[in-house]
Amino acid sequence: SFLNGVMSAACNRFFAIEIGRNDHNALHKVFCLNVSIFLLLGAIILVLSETFGLWFLNAKMVFPPERATAVNWVFQLSVLSFIATMLSTPYRAIIIAKEKMKVFAYSSIVEAFLKLGIAFALGASCHDKLILYAALMCLVSIAVSLFYWIYCSHFYEECRYRFFWDRDQFREIVGYTGWN
Repeated sequence: SFLNGVMSAACNRFFAIEIGRNDHNALHKVFCLNVSIFLLLGAIILVLSETFGLWFLNAKMVFPPERATAVNWVFQLSVLSFIATMLSTPYRAIIIAKEKMKVFAYSSIVEAFLKLGIAFALGASCHDKLILYAALMCLVSIAVSLFYWIYCSHFYEECRYRFFWDRDQFREIVGYTGWN
């Protein structure tokens, strides 16, 4: 959450600069670089989660042995949910930078209602509520992330991802993030 907030602020800043310059090509490059950074970060988090995280969960965490399966499911679904949310950050940031607050507000309202629906579904379910909660929350995260990706890809030509890497601009973005 901390990382997403800081990186989102960096995305917003660099997107706003290019929007202010009215340079769509530069905005596309900055957007693609940010998505590339998030993909790299997502891969690192996935590797760390699946190695150190799983080791820590199963070797150091204390939980009832009969809940080991549920705990591992929740961990995996939480990692997936985190990565999906993290990868949607540049898409949310471009919506905010372009000041499309209605889109952001409506998607947030739908997300809140979906999460409310999860609360009601948990009360009516006879399945393992912990696993069900994690699975449904993961589905909401993926659905919201897909919405942002589809919306931005459809309405903003500069949001069509292609791999782009610029070491100087990468350093500038990471440097700004570090100061943030």
